[in-house]
Amino acid sequence: MEPASKSVSVQFVRQYTITEHICPVCGTPFSGPKLRVYCTPECVRKAAWARHGAEWNETRKAKRHESRSHLSQGDNS
Repeated sequence: MEPASKSVSVQFVRQYTITEHICPVCGTPFSGPKLRVYCTPECVRKAAWARHGAEWNETRKAKRHESRSHLSQGDNS
């Protein structure tokens, strides 16, 4: 005979310290957890583009150039 199993519901509560911040991208004041830097996901994307945009453009250009060079090589055959 199997022992009866018992399930227990458990709930965890996390407490975050909410602090006032100013978004470095748009300058909007907002409140959030201590480690939050930007007010919205849009500002996160803008900041990432400002940091890495040139590198991303170079990568995209290289991929586009590579794919076009394969196409032009196929036409010469």
